[in-house]
Amino acid sequence: MRVWRTVKRWSVWSLPLIGLLLLMWWQESRLLTLAVPAPLADQPVVTLDGDTMPLVSRTHKGTMVFFFAPWCHICHLDMATIDRFARHHPDVAVRLVALSWRDRNELVAYRREHDLSVPIVLGTQGLANAYRVEAFPTYYFIDRQGIIRSRSRGYATYLGLWWRSFWAFDH
Repeated sequence: MRVWRTVKRWSVWSLPLIGLLLLMWWQESRLLTLAVPAPLADQPVVTLDGDTMPLVSRTHKGTMVFFFAPWCHICHLDMATIDRFARHHPDVAVRLVALSWRDRNELVAYRREHDLSVPIVLGTQGLANAYRVEAFPTYYFIDRQGIIRSRSRGYATYLGLWWRSFWAFDH
């Protein structure tokens, strides 16, 4: 009887945890492979302000490329965390790549709403396809040589971004 209660108690916690881990694995398995060159890393991209820059910075220790959509609720929740990460880690370039947007005014309002200090890149369907963006947000950590070191999809915490950055660029 006591053994059954212990098994039941463990299953209450372990089954949802196993399910969550399997979901995370499945989501990340559909993204680009780690330790391979990032596609279009040196392609110049255009920002909301009309400036051009390479998608991946060669002057920083690495780049976080964060794909978002203005209508995405999770992306809205992530923006303060992304901006805070960018301010606290100036050695990591941050590229906010807007996808699935209607017009520039929508992105200007989005930047103003979130008081963003990092540039918004005007993403294209070609860029989304190259990085296998099937859901928002999707993000990659790419080192200065253009190699993918970490990737994920979904809500990002500051600790999670710090850990991915540390693992990708500092270990």
